[in-house]
Amino acid sequence: MGILDETATTVTFPILTRDFALTTDQVQWVNTLMLLVIATIVPISSQIRLRIPTKSIFILGVSLFIVGLLIDIVTPWFDLLLVGRVLQGIGTGIGLPLMYNIILAEVPKEKLGFMMGIGTMITACAVAFGPHAKLTQVTAFGTNYLGSSGMVVAILVGWVVGMLYVFLNKKNIVIKLPDSVPPNVSASLQPSLIAGIILVLMTLIRGAFSYTAFGNIFDCVTKLVQTPLQTFTASPISIIAIYTLANVLWFFGIHPNMVYGIVMPIIIANGIVNQNAFKAGQPMPYVTMAMLSVILNSAFGGQGATIGLIISMFRAKSDRYKQMLKLAGVPALFNINEPLVFGMPIMLNPVFFLPMLFEPIINGLVSWGLIDLFHATVNPFIQLPWTMPGVVQAFFSGGIPFFIIAMVVVVLSTLIWFPFFKIADNKAVAEEQKSAKKA
Repeated sequence: MGILDETATTVTFPILTRDFALTTDQVQWVNTLMLLVIATIVPISSQIRLRIPTKSIFILGVSLFIVGLLIDIVTPWFDLLLVGRVLQGIGTGIGLPLMYNIILAEVPKEKLGFMMGIGTMITACAVAFGPHAKLTQVTAFGTNYLGSSGMVVAILVGWVVGMLYVFLNKKNIVIKLPDSVPPNVSASLQPSLIAGIILVLMTLIRGAFSYTAFGNIFDCVTKLVQTPLQTFTASPISIIAIYTLANVLWFFGIHPNMVYGIVMPIIIANGIVNQNAFKAGQPMPYVTMAMLSVILNSAFGGQGATIGLIISMFRAKSDRYKQMLKLAGVPALFNINEPLVFGMPIMLNPVFFLPMLFEPIINGLVSWGLIDLFHATVNPFIQLPWTMPGVVQAFFSGGIPFFIIAMVVVVLSTLIWFPFFKIADNKAVAEEQKSAKKA
């Protein structure tokens, strides 16, 4: 890292000269000072290794380099930038000979030449790549990728950083302070080395992507991963398949969030695209997806559009389901259907498998046709709580056309659930009559 940093810095001289109002002689100290420090530290590195364990030397060198790098990144003063370069020089002066010392001390003789070649190649590559660093003048934080185009990258980075932190923490790569330091201070500083390593790694990855045809990781992930996924989830057939799968899993006792946790980030990204298009006065590319997501999610009595089951229960003849209507009716109106799922029960009840399977297919296909027929649309900025009844959500977000579609969904859901409810109700009546005769 030190050699790469030292050679790459020469490319920055014009910008440093301008930003810090320096002469050519002054800006040369950015590299000259670091080289002087390296030249001072390298001769005494062997004595350092005799007195300090190898792991501690490595952590010390990397820590000093990272601290110096962070100072150089944030400093508004040239004098403080030179302090950062001194720290980087000390870290490089410690680490560079340490690499060869470790190779000579630890590698078997038969592999010594090979490993020395690897070490030399790493140093040579740093010298070769450094002067070709690509620079982009940045005057403010960019917001281009704070929306849908950066969502998948944000998820990936969050996952990778978490995994790296746990891995490095298990390897005990931390700053160890003397026992005289208060425990709360020591504990707060321990993660700083790991954080610095991850920061440097992410910086290197960002630099590597600048040499690709994509230019950055955001465009790479968007073109190779996010755009195909957004196109897939935007398809009405895909949306219907996703919610059908969620219904089937819920019937077998697996919560729908197992499915939603995977697809919702992409659906949300599509929703942000709709919002941007709506704000710009342009046609929304994913309007059908947005409307089907409302219809097929849990807005109509919960997962499976069980508002139809609640309406069917008004025709109940058994005491069991009359009581169930009193218990589950009001919660289902606000899309809470756990009393139905576990109380009827719907879960693992063969009588109710077919309505759970076919409800999203029938409602989805019919609604898709009505959306095209009515040329219905929605305001993507109107996001009501998930407990709001579906017909209310439809009216406020899509007006009269979407309200009509929502009412059709309620009727269809009732027609889907009613015959299967009658089977369960007749069975319950027979059981109650049998129990009454025994009594």
